[in-house]
Amino acid sequence: ASAASARDRDRLRSSVLRGLGWNLHRVWSLAWYHDRAKQSERLRRSIEDALRGRPASPSVSTAPVVELVVDEIDLDAPPSWAVEYQVMRGGAMRTGYDLASVESRPAMRAYLERLLEAEGPVHQDVVFRRIRDAFGVGRVGSNIKANIEFVASRLTIGGSSVRVDENGFYRHNAALDVRVPTDDESVRTVGQTPPEELELAVFNLVEDAVVVGDDDLVLAVRKLFGWRRAGADIQHAVTIATDRCVASGLVRRTETGVLRSR
Repeated sequence: ASAASARDRDRLRSSVLRGLGWNLHRVWSLAWYHDRAKQSERLRRSIEDALRGRPASPSVSTAPVVELVVDEIDLDAPPSWAVEYQVMRGGAMRTGYDLASVESRPAMRAYLERLLEAEGPVHQDVVFRRIRDAFGVGRVGSNIKANIEFVASRLTIGGSSVRVDENGFYRHNAALDVRVPTDDESVRTVGQTPPEELELAVFNLVEDAVVVGDDDLVLAVRKLFGWRRAGADIQHAVTIATDRCVASGLVRRTETGVLRSR
C-alpha cells in the first residue's frame, strides 16, 4: 500500500504508538498558534498526570492495546489521485518527403493523432520535440512548425477538433488527471503543464495536508511534477493556481494566511 496523504501517515503513526501502549496528547498547530498559553497548560497537566501514574485526563487520547498490523509504505510513491504520465512510444510512419512539404502531411497526421490521444493536452514544445525525434530531423524550423499547425488544425480526435490555445497547448480535451512523471522523458516543465492540471494538483495537495503554507505547497508541487529547481516561474504558476482554487472555493485561505481544505 502507499501513503496517499498526510492524514494516512498520521493515522498510521497513531496506531503504531497506541499499539505499543502509548497515550497520545494532541496539540493542533492552529490551536497552538491562537492560544499557546492554554495549550501549554493542557500539555503540562498531561505530562504531570503521566509521571504520577494517574489515569489519562480527557485531553489525552487513549486506546486499548490491539493487534497491530502494519503495511509496508512507500513514502515516495505518487498519491492515489495522480496517474503516471503516458509518453507516446514508437516511431513515425516512414516518409521520404521534407516535413515542411504538403506530401509529408499524411504521415504527420497519423503521428499527431497517436501523440495527442496519448499525451493530450500537450504543449507545443513537447509536440515539436516528439516529431523531431520520431522523424529524425535535426531541428523543427518555422516551416515545419507551420505544417504541423496546419495538419493539427484539421485533425479531429474522438469527435473533438484539435486546437492550439493561447498558452501553446494542443487540445482536444481538458486535463482531467494530475499526470506525474516516471522518468526523465515524462518530466514536463511548469510551462508545459496545463493550468487546470496544476490547479487540480494544488487542490488535492491542500486536501491531503488539511493545512499548509504557501512555501510548503510549492515544495510539494515541485516534488509531484519532478521539478528539481526552484524558479520564479514555478512560484508564479503555483501562486496563480492557488489563487484560482481560492477564488473558486475549492480551498480557503485562513486569517493567518495559510491554506486550508474546505
